[in-house]
Amino acid sequence: MWTHRKARHCQADGCNVTLHVDTKGNLCSSHFQASRKKPLRFCTQCQGEVSHANTTGICAKCRCKDTHRCTQCNKRLSRDNRTGKCMGCLYYTGRIPKDRIDDYLLMRSRLGRAKKAYEWIVSGKPVTPVASYRPPTKTAKEVIAFVSSEMSVPIEGIIGRSHEHRFLPARVVIIEALVRCGMSFTQIGRRLNRHHTTILHYSKTIYPKLAANDAMIERIIRQAAA
Repeated sequence: MWTHRKARHCQADGCNVTLHVDTKGNLCSSHFQASRKKPLRFCTQCQGEVSHANTTGICAKCRCKDTHRCTQCNKRLSRDNRTGKCMGCLYYTGRIPKDRIDDYLLMRSRLGRAKKAYEWIVSGKPVTPVASYRPPTKTAKEVIAFVSSEMSVPIEGIIGRSHEHRFLPARVVIIEALVRCGMSFTQIGRRLNRHHTTILHYSKTIYPKLAANDAMIERIIRQAAA
């Protein structure tokens, strides 16, 4: 004989959702999922949220701050290291004269490996220091105006898009003078409305050919860059 089942409702506070006949628990689906969620965990140092898979209780940002690093090359060390140096620095710095330690560390930062840096120092190869910034001695506007008056070429034609051959020597002179003044190829390209690779081509390829055939080119370059 068929009997009518009494409707069941969610037992959560403030929720009166009617449950399905086949629902085994006493909660609706939303409250059931909420009850299964694990409580949030927070970093013990910065109180930031950490995942449940994190067993240390410290977030990645705080863990990186506490990382043990080599006192010479700043390489990350294991927590068991008590010397304060990585194996590369510990092995090779003892075999390098004290006055070449700075050169060794510089070459290690460039080459990436301690053994290569050690071999570089032992072989006696020179170590060029990091180039310091030197501000340009003259502005591009001054050099362009000087070359324009010396070679009787209009400025509009030099910095314009014209491909006439009469503008070529003036552009080469300006580029080489600005290079000697301390400007980079990118900076020169911005002043002359050219890509830096075009300026590189002028300086490395066209300038030697013109300077070999015309002594006046070198004289104007020296005057412009002085």
